[in-house]
Amino acid sequence: MPHRHFKVLDARLSLEGPEAVIDPIAAAYRRFIAPATNGDAPAAPTVVAGDEGVEGLGRFTPYAPPVEPTMLAYQRFLETLLHRVGSHAILHAAALAAPGAEGGATLLAAPRGHGKSTLTLELLARGHGFLGDDYAPLDLESGEIAPYPRAIGLRPAPGHAEPDSVRRAREDEHLPRLLGKTLIDAGRLFGDDKVLTESRPLRHVILLTAEDPGQDPAASGSSIDVIGRAEEAERLDAALQAIDGVDIEARADRQGIRHWKLRTRRDAWPTRELSRVLDDPDVLFSEKHWGGTPDFAAPAQMQPVKRREAAALLGREMLNRRPGGRLLERFGGNETRLFLELAQALRHAECWRLRVGNHIESADLIEKTITGGNRKGAG
Repeated sequence: MPHRHFKVLDARLSLEGPEAVIDPIAAAYRRFIAPATNGDAPAAPTVVAGDEGVEGLGRFTPYAPPVEPTMLAYQRFLETLLHRVGSHAILHAAALAAPGAEGGATLLAAPRGHGKSTLTLELLARGHGFLGDDYAPLDLESGEIAPYPRAIGLRPAPGHAEPDSVRRAREDEHLPRLLGKTLIDAGRLFGDDKVLTESRPLRHVILLTAEDPGQDPAASGSSIDVIGRAEEAERLDAALQAIDGVDIEARADRQGIRHWKLRTRRDAWPTRELSRVLDDPDVLFSEKHWGGTPDFAAPAQMQPVKRREAAALLGREMLNRRPGGRLLERFGGNETRLFLELAQALRHAECWRLRVGNHIESADLIEKTITGGNRKGAG
């Protein structure tokens, strides 16, 4: 079967399977494709998408409709990658650099549906440099954001206004797609000089929200969609019910799977216990959301927030802090130490919360903020 080999930060891994399954993943990670390791180097872990299921991280997960083989392969690919990266904290955020050779990095952190990718593309069109669209690797020692130039994924129906160049790219039938998203390489759309290859110091953290920017959208906790294998649904259900701080709001059974909608309570944040369940081999997919969904009609508003508040949110969304992962091993398995290092790494960053509106107004506010047009972010 075809092989693809990748190097991402300090991690190497390989992907094997039918072209129809692995080519969309390789298209998203085109800029990370690397030669196979030579005989003197340690063998890279391999994710194998076979005829019956996916093998990776020492376990086999059979396919279960309606979860597509590519979705399962991509999830295992990301799990393996995030398990292997130990050099950086991978934050769930877009990352750009202000125009100019010395421009610092700006993070745009938001859950799905807040127009983060559209804002990223709008700012690229204005001359900002591209570091990453969905994953931002933060060096906890230097406070710098490393490049993570995965292709930008755009959903087929944005539900809000967008630049003509983005709309044309979204509708281009010749572009590859992954899990229903059109994959756009930032270099192909705006020029390879916009795809940065060097780390930039973190200078601004902007948390996108649908609510009044004075309110913490995560104050009431998060909602989480979880899909698990039907034959293990009762066991997973019992495990979820046993977690203090998690409420099961809804369950739905379909062919081969059970779908849960969970609500986490902020007063009993269940990070470690919930992570154990979400990492279970019989959990096929999970996605976290916090706050509401923007209508992109309200005026865009920016307000400073405390660094510790931004660090808490980014820490909850840190993607490679799982038990057994290389990053957490650096801190002796102590999540508190890891979070303290994250907060320290934000010491030179100004932190803001932006209620997103029209993408032009929102981009205007972001540019005004990072060029000093707004008052300083809170400490």
